[in-house]
Amino acid sequence: MEYLSGGSLKQELDRHGKLDMERVLFYSAEMICGLQFLHSKGIIHRDIKPHNILLDQEGHTKISDFGLAEQNIFADDTITGLAGTTGYMAPEIHQEKPYNAALVVIRHHHRRNGHRENFTFRQTDGLPHRGRSCKT
Repeated sequence: MEYLSGGSLKQELDRHGKLDMERVLFYSAEMICGLQFLHSKGIIHRDIKPHNILLDQEGHTKISDFGLAEQNIFADDTITGLAGTTGYMAPEIHQEKPYNAALVVIRHHHRRNGHRENFTFRQTDGLPHRGRSCKT
């Protein structure tokens, strides 16, 4: 077991309010690499949210909490059913439509000038990685 002293991405957002774009891109790239690795093994996490992204002492991300994960989902295999945290679910999951590993939605909600804003990141199979590749 690994000790991760950096807390969670949720704690990082609470501490700083917002993250600079360089950090957002770094965390996003690492999460995408982690999700691609999981998907290559047939694992769909189904509860990606800031609480479940942990940071090590050097600021690298680690995906945690696999309690809702589905296994043996490859290629065009699909699953249905509600799973995850309501505020972070993709509309397809709320509508109980079939989905596969290509649908991973990471949402961040925050208030700005009294208004709630939603930022949604959708991973698809052809997502560019700004010239970098994931190590597996």
